[in-house]
Amino acid sequence: MSVCGSAKESRSGIARDSARALAGTLRDSVDVLERQRAEAPRGVRRIRTAGALLERLRAAFPQLAHSAWGLTPVPLDRDTIASRYLMVPAWFAGTFVIDHANAES
Repeated sequence: MSVCGSAKESRSGIARDSARALAGTLRDSVDVLERQRAEAPRGVRRIRTAGALLERLRAAFPQLAHSAWGLTPVPLDRDTIASRYLMVPAWFAGTFVIDHANAES
């Protein structure tokens, strides 16, 4: 084998090792992102007050943070305590639809 051939093989081996290392790093990054994504819903479910939930919503959708929205009691029937509902501008629902579509892709 020539010296030139040996150098070429050495460079391709280094490139292959670099590609494997990069692939491993990228896999690790994906694993971290997947764990964070799995934890996010648990964090939202741990919110205990309506005010904290509204703040989280404002942070998630800053473009709508100053919209006229609020909480209102809605009685489910005559004999029950009213549940609190979030009132948002009607077209705000489109933001959820778009966000859901983006999450699926």
